[in-house]
Amino acid sequence: MREPLGVRFDIEVAIAGGGPAGAACALVLARLGRQVALFERSVEPRARPGETLPPDARIVLEELGLWQRFEKDGPLPSYSIEAYWGSAIAASTDFIASPYGCGFHVDRARFESMLLDAAVASGAQVHCGVRVLGAREESSGASIRFDDGRTLSARFVVDAGGRASSLLGRRRRHDRMVGVSLCLAATADPLLLVEAVEDGWWYSAPLPQGALIAVLMTDADLLPPALSRGDWLAARLACAPATGARTRGARPMAPLRITSAASSRLERPVGISTAAAGDAAAAYDPLAGTGILSALRDGGALAHAIDEALGSGGALLAAYGARIEQRFDTYLRQRRFYYARERRFATSPFWNRRADPRFDSADTGLQGPR
Repeated sequence: MREPLGVRFDIEVAIAGGGPAGAACALVLARLGRQVALFERSVEPRARPGETLPPDARIVLEELGLWQRFEKDGPLPSYSIEAYWGSAIAASTDFIASPYGCGFHVDRARFESMLLDAAVASGAQVHCGVRVLGAREESSGASIRFDDGRTLSARFVVDAGGRASSLLGRRRRHDRMVGVSLCLAATADPLLLVEAVEDGWWYSAPLPQGALIAVLMTDADLLPPALSRGDWLAARLACAPATGARTRGARPMAPLRITSAASSRLERPVGISTAAAGDAAAAYDPLAGTGILSALRDGGALAHAIDEALGSGGALLAAYGARIEQRFDTYLRQRRFYYARERRFATSPFWNRRADPRFDSADTGLQGPR
């Protein structure tokens, strides 16, 4: 992409969103010598439900030059996954045979702070407490608009604002899944536990600071009114033998938190001078286990594609967009397969919906640019 004579840009690349995808993209672009500015609406990384990284996360972190920083930050080892899915008998996956060692339970806020610090150390500008309201392609380059009315022009704009973002157009949602999170003061075995129940499924894992996160994945319309959610969630725990035993007697450390976990994809993830990364491009069911790892990979891959596009090429950018779309189509087929393995609760609304062949293609709502 060549800059026309007489056109002045404020920055080469502007990135909206300071999560793993945005930070990885900024870090790699800065190392490639590009002038990049990242804008994150939170002043500090927000508290989020816990995240477990698989053993091969080490490969991606080493490629990004972040492995030593990550180790120094003190992640909690994760040695296995235990799943009650399709049976009352647990199926276990141990990491002892993995050539990359164990997995890790991470504190998302600390992890994202580490990523942003690394981006700054590489030469990226990081501006926190700044909210981007919109982005659009111009006759040359692109621009972003902030909530105070200011605009900034760039040769390229990246939307890394997460699964709710629609800065670059409309996104198609395939369900209305949410995660209802409990942060508990409890000491637990260092494993990730997944347990299917009538209204969805539980995810639970220890956190590095000596706590336990337990999240019920269900559909938004299955939630009761706000005032009765505490009792409702306690009843759901009582119906989950393994998760209930793990959390029994633990003291809540924070109020219930509800976050979107809906599967969705941006209708046009790549433009001429814009592209989306991470959940902003395509957001997956947490059961897929992509999360942070895919965000880091996508951020790094997009950075190299942008670097080529700002020169005289565009092949990497086109390949990146095609990969996002193909991967999401493959994911929908895999999602159908894994949910079909759980037949114990076939008559409940949550599981009955996922058995319907129309579930994958059903657009449960389109969100346009804000």
